[in-house]
Amino acid sequence: ASLGGLRRPERTRILRAYAEAAHPMAPAPARRLRKRAAAAERRAILRHWRSRAKRCLRRTGAYGRGAWEGYRIHWRKGAVADPSHLPALAAGQEDAARDPARARKRAPETLVTTGHAWDDGTVCVKRYRARGAWDRLRSLLRGSRARRGWKALNGLWIRGVPAPAPVALLERGGEGWLVAEDLSPATQLDTLLAMRGPGWLRAPEGLAVSEAAAALVRRCFRWGI
Repeated sequence: ASLGGLRRPERTRILRAYAEAAHPMAPAPARRLRKRAAAAERRAILRHWRSRAKRCLRRTGAYGRGAWEGYRIHWRKGAVADPSHLPALAAGQEDAARDPARARKRAPETLVTTGHAWDDGTVCVKRYRARGAWDRLRSLLRGSRARRGWKALNGLWIRGVPAPAPVALLERGGEGWLVAEDLSPATQLDTLLAMRGPGWLRAPEGLAVSEAAAALVRRCFRWGI
């Protein structure tokens, strides 16, 4: 039967199923075929998801791209009705950082603030500060840290991994602002561990959290994130 109308992940999945049910093939060749089919399936799926993640930097049906007030902006259309309002989030972050309850991280290279009003809810803004000429040169060669963060967050989100929904990326003058769903009411894992102490990790609840975190990391690794 022809598989030409199917995408590569679907074709490799069918071939893998065929290999698993193949008879009367000898056990050793069948195992080799199953192994090759599984490897091909994984490579095809990784290419598929990486291709989907790269779309967040292009103008597509799901993403927009433009420039306002000196900012280069990428945004997810499902989360942004009017992208011309996005520069106000970046411009107002320093004022938000003066509120200790909203400044979640303040470091030489990054600033994270929460509680920014956006549409019917709130968003979190992470600023990636430029760290000199070397950082700007590396951004030209590899893409800015903010852009890599935008791609990674979209990669998590489209794969269904529990993560804040991506909203927008803004870039200007070697710096970047990543805007995402605000999850500040939830407790961060590092904060939770610090609050509970090392003994809590040996308790059933702590073990369950550790196992869930390990499974999530493994899932991210499997999908090439």
